[in-house]
Amino acid sequence: MKNMKSFYYIIVFFMALLMSSCKKDDHKISEIPPGLIPADLDTLLAQRLATQLPRKNCIQNHPVLFTDTIQKKIILTKESAVYVTFLEQSASYKNTFGWYSYENGSKPAVDEIKEQILFPNVTVPPLSNGDKIQVGDKKFPAGTVIEFFLIVKGWQNGVINYDGVTYYTDPSLNPNHFQQHILFQDQQYGTIVLGFEDILQSDTTNPYFDDDFNDVLFSIADNIDGFRTVSIDTTKMARL
Repeated sequence: MKNMKSFYYIIVFFMALLMSSCKKDDHKISEIPPGLIPADLDTLLAQRLATQLPRKNCIQNHPVLFTDTIQKKIILTKESAVYVTFLEQSASYKNTFGWYSYENGSKPAVDEIKEQILFPNVTVPPLSNGDKIQVGDKKFPAGTVIEFFLIVKGWQNGVINYDGVTYYTDPSLNPNHFQQHILFQDQQYGTIVLGFEDILQSDTTNPYFDDDFNDVLFSIADNIDGFRTVSIDTTKMARL
């Protein structure tokens, strides 16, 4: 009888352990990323972006942003920290935004990419326009390339769905190799702006299809104050 009781308790223990490991709540994370720096959005820049990137077809309005001759990723010319500021969200989806990096000339294979999350839920709220966060926790060396990605509908009630459709700033990793982002430097303020279109370019049957590329907008800087960058290569970056 004693052995039977011991066997019973062992079975109960392992069943409880298995059930606890299956709870989704154990893996839930906060919508507010650690290290978030609350900030006010520059209203002049916001007004300018509303003019530059209206809810119209961006491919038709700004064809230069989709040419093969411009730079569409962040390349550091000097050792520097990098900051991303959330500017605007017009998407109805709760998307997830992140980054990865590598040494220039050493592009990683797809299975070697170490994706890291910046904003689990790019939505207002919980975010406010102007919220800022540092990319990584230290300075990057000169020659570092920083790429970004957007997981469409990535945020699902406290859990990130990494299996969702993901668009990268490297078009070769996207479905049909479509470019799903824009990157440019504002001529007036010098701000580097990154935007994503969260619906595939060819998905014209989607009722939300518009190719406006302003579903989420960010600015990228090498300083926490948003001053004009001195460490990011802008020589071949498009200007609007």
